[in-house]
Amino acid sequence: MDFLRQPTDYAFRLLVALAQAPGKPISSRTLASEGSVPYQFASKIMQKLHEQSLVESIMGPFGGFRLARPAEQVTLLEIIEAVQGPVVVNTCLLGQDTCQRRNICPVRDKLESLQKTMVDYLGSVTLADMVADGTKLAKQFKKGDKNKK
Repeated sequence: MDFLRQPTDYAFRLLVALAQAPGKPISSRTLASEGSVPYQFASKIMQKLHEQSLVESIMGPFGGFRLARPAEQVTLLEIIEAVQGPVVVNTCLLGQDTCQRRNICPVRDKLESLQKTMVDYLGSVTLADMVADGTKLAKQFKKGDKNKK
């Protein structure tokens, strides 16, 4: 079981590209190409992100998409939920009536704890954090290339 599905991974790539060019509209085709995301997939993902107000669509010959708010204000939790729905460890945590055994279940407390930890963590990491981490990795990679010469 994959916690993060492929469309969510693609969404991360697309949004990182937008975060690296703040305010500049970028076309779906360019985003798809730069992120190694199939164009049709990128278009569908960008539509979902637009519906959830994470990106804005700019019309016209120089249009495209841009972040709807600063990367520091966009969390991993929002991105995941926009693409694949609520982050839930187990369906029993969705609501009061989903499990008849909820009051006697020996596992529920641990699952609730895991759920809270995951949601808190994903809500604390921002798109800006991912961009910063990617920048550090790129610099390390370039240093490695220089050392090989």
